Amino acid sequence: MTENDAQVKTYRGDLLAEAKYLTEGPRKKAYGEPLINLTCAGQLKLITHKYQQRVMSAGEIEAIDLCLTKIARIVTGKDVVYDNYIDLAAFAAIAGELAQDYLARTEGQSAKPTPTPVPTAPTTPTT
Repeated sequence: MTENDAQVKTYRGDLLAEAKYLTEGPRKKAYGEPLINLTCAGQLKLITHKYQQRVMSAGEIEAIDLCLTKIARIVTGKDVVYDNYIDLAAFAAIAGELAQDYLARTEGQSAKPTPTPVPTAPTTPTT
């Protein structure tokens, strides 16, 4: 065994110790038992894959799967974890971007869609 081998094992051990601490402590408190959360996420993914109606890139599918993982964490978690909502929004935006990129590559459509105009609320005149 070389000195480098010992450092790798120590680093791996540190990672495993941190993972053990998080999954048996703060994450377990926030999200509950992993079986419940992972089962929910798995079921959501099975259903969406079963009813998928169009061809998607592997990246878009993965981004959507990550959205579903976050949704499962939100609905099965014991605590409100604001970061889950941020991650969900980010993964949804990434999925949308990847969908447009895929269309541009496969069908020659514009990589950036024209945004739908958002109507503004009428202003109340002041008297």
